[in-house]
Amino acid sequence: MNDDAYAESVAGNWKKFMSFAWFDKPYDADNWLILDIENRDSNTRIRSNANFMRTKMEPFTKGDDPDCRFERHSCWLVGWREAITIRALKAGKATDALKVYRELMMSCCNQEAVIFDPDDYVELLESDDEPMRAVRILDYELRIYDTNECGFGQWTLAYTFKGPDGELIFSGCDFSPAAGISVDGDDSLRSLLGFLTLRPGDTDSEYFNNYNERQMAFVDGDAEEVGLWALSAENGNPSLEFEEIE
Repeated sequence: MNDDAYAESVAGNWKKFMSFAWFDKPYDADNWLILDIENRDSNTRIRSNANFMRTKMEPFTKGDDPDCRFERHSCWLVGWREAITIRALKAGKATDALKVYRELMMSCCNQEAVIFDPDDYVELLESDDEPMRAVRILDYELRIYDTNECGFGQWTLAYTFKGPDGELIFSGCDFSPAAGISVDGDDSLRSLLGFLTLRPGDTDSEYFNNYNERQMAFVDGDAEEVGLWALSAENGNPSLEFEEIE
């Protein structure tokens, strides 16, 4: 589907909303779409992605007749909804604003728990949420957070993993502990560390294609030693203990 056809398919989507009234709609409202990006009860990932989308769409809010507007709509269920309204069509053609929005949506198609801006996400996570667990492994720090989300029927955790210099190495909100173990227990942390300390030879080489320079430095450096904390007790050998961070 090309951009013009896509624009036609989404223009006027707001007319299908239940119990919705657009009191300040533009003169050509049939050409616009409304995208809800966050609400009063949104979790950290959704709020971070909303910040990113506002930044991407902000250039189109300028001028006397902009193709994009930021709005807040009242909602009986969640108090309010923050929305980006986008003019999809102008003179029968897709607007540049619509094309940027579509490109953004295509970039995360078929992905679970997308985070557009990891740095902003971690900043919000650390400022607004208390970690469920914070531990030190050698001079590295691992924290896990409750996301209030389920993925594929399992509870999902967010995490940050920082180096001795405090620099972020890994972060995400897509970790689901195995069924039957405590989400904030040692076995959960060991399972997560098992992924974070993977090295070439442990899995397909393509796994590391999107690693940045800092992540590869960890993989080539301390990952093997830190990975010892990912090992469960076996053959009478106890697991290494985590140092709790108060």
